Amino acid sequence: MKLTLALTIAILTMIAEGCTTDTIEPNGGGSPTNNRPPVANAGRDKTIILPVNMITLDAAASTDPDNNLSTYNWEKISGPASFTIANPSVIQTEVTNLVEGVYEFQLTVVDTKGAYAKDTCSVFVVVDRPILSVAGGPIYSLITLPTNSITLSAHGFILPNSVADLVSIQWSKVSGPVSYNISSPASLETLISGLVTGVYVFQFKATDVNGFSDSAQCTVSVIDSSSPNNEVFIPNLPWMDNPVWCSYMDINLDNYIPAGTPVKKIFIKPDCSSTWIEVFLESVITNDDSYDYNIFGNMLYIQWCEGGCSSTDTPDLRIIY
Repeated sequence: MKLTLALTIAILTMIAEGCTTDTIEPNGGGSPTNNRPPVANAGRDKTIILPVNMITLDAAASTDPDNNLSTYNWEKISGPASFTIANPSVIQTEVTNLVEGVYEFQLTVVDTKGAYAKDTCSVFVVVDRPILSVAGGPIYSLITLPTNSITLSAHGFILPNSVADLVSIQWSKVSGPVSYNISSPASLETLISGLVTGVYVFQFKATDVNGFSDSAQCTVSVIDSSSPNNEVFIPNLPWMDNPVWCSYMDINLDNYIPAGTPVKKIFIKPDCSSTWIEVFLESVITNDDSYDYNIFGNMLYIQWCEGGCSSTDTPDLRIIY
């Protein structure tokens, strides 16, 4: 899922609250040597999302070792032209009429001896714009010659669930054999034909009326059942825990089989079993759904949801290609 710009900045701001990044500049200001300068504290950086267009600046955390703080002054030192500081010479003051952008406000505190210190506070004003997300499918497909074509489809939506108004649509091949044909590259759905043995990755990219773009990829493996089978054995693969859903393992196929070679079948043998179990493509419904797989480009993902052994199991894997 994609985060909006507003939410992303808000999260980063919350993370940053664990530490202070502001610069505090005490200065003697020519005051007597027995006077210790004050410490200015403009507060933490802030993030607001329009239509909220005001914040409160707070200098209450500013201190003076001699308890002689005399004056406060707030001023904007950078940012958009639109702003209004209600009262720049008080400890707490409201700033209104803020617009999209990044403001930096500076606090200056002065003690009765003329010593002063400065600190700054940044204010992020953002617009929660709708963000485009696209999806293409099937995400992974396995076809066997003489079948040499497949239909891929895609859709775009505005998070969380509105249909997107797309102004630009484009299907293209990212990688794979030279032989292919995209029938309708500017449509949501297209027939891909002329495929030969190998692994293809096709990409769908779209742009909406707001100027946002997003893309999604589909992997298509084409196998020839008459070609000789090769096999690779991978022992003792660990499961990775997923607190939300199934345990899984990910395998870079390029480490085990020639790059661009399609996978024909996958078998797994858990520690608690003496037999090999075929792992089926996730979209295939079988009588035993304990294990299934998907392939994204050169990455093989196998998930285990129920049955089998435990999450501490380290099964063996056979890949037929």
